Amino acid sequence: MDIGKFVFEAKKIPNLSRPGAIAKEIMYWTEFQSWLTDKICLLVLKSRRKVPPGQEKIFVEQLVYSYLIRDWQNQLAASHFKQIEQSLGEGKQRQAVLLRLQEILQQKVLSSINSPEDLLLRSSGLIVKKIGKLKFANPIYKAVFTQRWLLKQLAEIEENSSSVNTSESYAKASFILNSKLNSTRKSANAKSIKKIAIASMVVISLGIVVKTLPQISGLIVAYRCNHKPLKPLNLGDLSSSEISKYCRNRY
Repeated sequence: MDIGKFVFEAKKIPNLSRPGAIAKEIMYWTEFQSWLTDKICLLVLKSRRKVPPGQEKIFVEQLVYSYLIRDWQNQLAASHFKQIEQSLGEGKQRQAVLLRLQEILQQKVLSSINSPEDLLLRSSGLIVKKIGKLKFANPIYKAVFTQRWLLKQLAEIEENSSSVNTSESYAKASFILNSKLNSTRKSANAKSIKKIAIASMVVISLGIVVKTLPQISGLIVAYRCNHKPLKPLNLGDLSSSEISKYCRNRY
């Protein structure tokens, strides 16, 4: 619904004594963003409240906060805001875009440099360029995509990045460990057993619970350099410091 149609329909409602003044307040909040304008116009028309002259600003503001901004993830515009949220890229690109958005938040307006981040922010509809400056497209977006929201998004990216790095480290360490295990199956001597212990320490030092560690006790049947059997070592029950001590004492 456009503003012209809204004013026409609002004139039919006795409780809305000044449709033009209400339309002005709607435009303040949406900056003519069509989806938001349509939703707020419908909210106003469906409202049963009487709006005395001079109360239009408070009336529209209350509707906007109650039905759009407050707890927005569960409100009328949730899908609209989530679409914007998801359009800001992924991984490193998303992080760079959010950091650029943080600059806009802190400085209110910022000169556009037509960087990839600027272009993505503008294509999402969240940010607009006016007279060479970047700013939020409307007050509603600014009230939804706040500093608190931004910091949460950055924290999630950091957490996901750490998780990926840990998984990669685990994969590398597991590869080393499996290589040593395969080698030991062919030749169980003191030198290869020591390599298993060291490889196992690498995995443990990552702070990851590794399912294969308890199985090593059967493989580290162990020989000293003179091939005398040692007590079997269950790495799954030892800390990295204990394993290190074991290696120093035994090999």
